[in-house]
Amino acid sequence: MNYFEIILLSLALSLSSFKLLMDAAVEYCYKSSDRFRIALVFALFKSLLLLLGFWITSLFSTLVWESRYWIMIAIFLVLGLKMIFDAIKVKPGERSFQLSKPLILVLTALAANMDGFIAGIAFAFAKTEMLIVAGILFLFSLFVSWNALIYGEKKGNFTMASRVNISGGLLMIAYAMFIFFEKTGGFI
Repeated sequence: MNYFEIILLSLALSLSSFKLLMDAAVEYCYKSSDRFRIALVFALFKSLLLLLGFWITSLFSTLVWESRYWIMIAIFLVLGLKMIFDAIKVKPGERSFQLSKPLILVLTALAANMDGFIAGIAFAFAKTEMLIVAGILFLFSLFVSWNALIYGEKKGNFTMASRVNISGGLLMIAYAMFIFFEKTGGFI
């Protein structure tokens, strides 16, 4: 896996929380320190869950090594479709939380970032340095989360948040298709 692929997937994974954070910012006004804390917690959970998924899967990945590409394709395809369906299905303001409360912040960050854990499972089958991937994902998640909170507060546009989630989903699906065509000889 090269750096372009890592950056592309980090961006797509980072976008998965955009809608939730933007909706939360529309409902509640956060101080700058709260916005930074919320973005930091979301970025930490995304990165740590990615590493946890990688670590757990690497314990038994040799058992399914021959099927690794099909597993990666399925995971990225399902994650992409989930992001798109969530963007379409969830109505504006339906999932809004007061993220300045610590317990709600931690539980919401854990639930919203489980896609990082699932992506970690897929990354266990790719030959890549996971600390670099986790670091890049952390930076992207911090940046995207921070901007989602700011944009939600200033613009309050639910349609834009859905479009961003759909974009992330399409990136995931495109990468799944890239792996498929690369491993089946579809690209010359």
